[in-house]
Amino acid sequence: MVSSGSSSGGAFAHGEFVRGDRKLELHFRWSLGLVTYHIGAQKLAHEDYMRALLGRSSASHYPGFSDDALATFEALRQDLVEHCSDFVSGTGEQFSQCIERHKKYESLSGFQKMEAGAA
Repeated sequence: MVSSGSSSGGAFAHGEFVRGDRKLELHFRWSLGLVTYHIGAQKLAHEDYMRALLGRSSASHYPGFSDDALATFEALRQDLVEHCSDFVSGTGEQFSQCIERHKKYESLSGFQKMEAGAA
């Protein structure tokens, strides 16, 4: 665990799994929230990584909607197993390609994102 505490929004925790130059960053308040992948100086939020990898929004298991906080971790685990082998144990080349796809996506207008079916 990197940090934890209590604030006006309630209890929170921030943790990281680190191996070499890779880091999986997790934020929790009531349920799993922000998930960010890092390889060296490159980083992507989970939703951006999945959209770039899978070609459209909402194709991944996480984030999902559940009253069960553990279900959000299970959804993330499913994405890690099914889609993130390059991040977990690969060369990182696919992750770098997703960074580039995300940059192109971010440069699109809102209408272009809708036309691409990725918004």
